[in-house]
Amino acid sequence: MKGNDAMGENPNDSENEQTADLNVIVNVPNTLSAIRLVIALVVCGMIAAEVYMVALILFIIAAGTDWIDGWWARKYNQVTKLGRILDPFCDKILICGAFILLATKMDSVFLVSFLRSLFFNICFNIFCSWYLFFFLNFI
Repeated sequence: MKGNDAMGENPNDSENEQTADLNVIVNVPNTLSAIRLVIALVVCGMIAAEVYMVALILFIIAAGTDWIDGWWARKYNQVTKLGRILDPFCDKILICGAFILLATKMDSVFLVSFLRSLFFNICFNIFCSWYLFFFLNFI
């Protein structure tokens, strides 16, 4: 009798654990997130090539897969550590990549005007949040 068998351990257990870990990583939500990452890169390429209609359609498809993979992971209890990292990463690549590339394609006057209004909007929101936080907490 081998030492592993005497202790109740099966040498195939580690192989089964590795297979189980692979099944946890390769599931529908993680696969959709990986597909979304590829679509995000294609969207960025389409924007750079100024093929805006294809980029828009792919962007909408990618946004749909974001909703589907979140719904699927919660409904079928397939939330994984990889999914918790991969999903927001793909979202950031898609949104930030599209925004940055579109900003480089815009007219510079419009870009400056847009960024100025965005900056003041953010500052106003921060000020209002700060004011309400202190106003509500100290009165």
